[in-house]
Amino acid sequence: MSRRLTHRALTALTALTALGGLACETTPETDPAPFDDLLEVNDETRAAATLFRTILIEPAGSSAGPAWSYAAAVDEVRTLVASAEVSLEVMLEDFEDAQIAQAIIDAVDRGVDVRVVGDIDRRAQTGFEMLEEADLAPVYGDGELLWNGVFGEDPILRTGEDNRMTHNVIIADRQRLISLSAGFPENVREIGQAGFAADSEVLARDFGNIFDQLHGEVFATTLTYFDQSVVSDSNNRTLYETDESIIELYFGPQEPLVKELIDRIYAARSAVWIATSSMLNSEIARALRYKGAAGFDVRLVVSGQQTAQDEAGALPAVFADLAEQRGDDLPAFRVLPALAGSGTLIILDGQPFFAGDDKQPGVALVLSAALLESVPYAITGVRPDGLDLEARPSDRFTDAHLWAVHGGPDDTEDYRVLREQFLRLFDAAVEVE
Repeated sequence: MSRRLTHRALTALTALTALGGLACETTPETDPAPFDDLLEVNDETRAAATLFRTILIEPAGSSAGPAWSYAAAVDEVRTLVASAEVSLEVMLEDFEDAQIAQAIIDAVDRGVDVRVVGDIDRRAQTGFEMLEEADLAPVYGDGELLWNGVFGEDPILRTGEDNRMTHNVIIADRQRLISLSAGFPENVREIGQAGFAADSEVLARDFGNIFDQLHGEVFATTLTYFDQSVVSDSNNRTLYETDESIIELYFGPQEPLVKELIDRIYAARSAVWIATSSMLNSEIARALRYKGAAGFDVRLVVSGQQTAQDEAGALPAVFADLAEQRGDDLPAFRVLPALAGSGTLIILDGQPFFAGDDKQPGVALVLSAALLESVPYAITGVRPDGLDLEARPSDRFTDAHLWAVHGGPDDTEDYRVLREQFLRLFDAAVEVE
């Protein structure tokens, strides 16, 4: 595959001002050697280098860091939509923005093949209603489900809020794309988001393959006769060389995203920092408790107080006890309402474990969903004739994606932006007593 961009891709990429200095005639001949020691990069991935930049959207009234305002983000998305000449594919969980909806309708009017996927429980939102009124007919999924989760027991009713479609991605011409961690919910001006903008045939194709399944009405809630998932893993590539470093990309429920995060947390060598809209996962809670007890720099920021009556709900008290035992301020649990509905940002390592040691290379991960339970139900009671079962939000019934950027030996720009974003969120959060 040639590294030279087409004229059309160059024209559209120039319009995406958030990508900064990426609008160049050819992809830079980046030396991938520093990353070869961290990840196995195959020849096909290296030959298909990606133009990629991390982006941030800050809440109204905030001016921290190299972030877009919400108005600037809308302008960038509208510019991307306007650049589409052949096809436009839209996946949104929340869609309350009329300007972007109108831009999508305008693309239809100029002859672009437009297809849209959404979460059925958000169908009444402004953007989706505008598209339906324009006869665009979005495909919806992940609604209420009666699930035979445990053999021999009564079916479990899973509400629409237990099953989510959390992709917030817009793809133009299967080449250029923007991904956001929260999309355009009603409170969009009050929350922060992380995402990326890219000009990449391989990234657009892999997101497009997921889109094709969803548009074909195959969602996380699409099950076989035996109540097993129908979704297939068409993403044979997980590593992508960019103009600066290496990124990774995983899709769920095809791939176990929460399990990927649990494994990485246990494997961390110096620090585990997490900012998430909701922390519900007991296994991740156990991993954080283990790391905190072992002396790691563990920090957790959530959008509200923990209410679960399990390991996740006990984390504030557990962290306080561990901090007292350690005689310092870590591990730390803090609350920041601006994280509501914003997905999950995780920073692993990026600093030495002991003072004076070499820095452990860092990695930043962004999940399009909250940290949901691994097991999609809970046993709430035992009867003589069976069990009382209750549904739990779970990654098994969530259409989501996880992407990661590596800092390497000298902290790449994309990694550094996300690391500094976490520190801003942590400083703005309130410590739980």
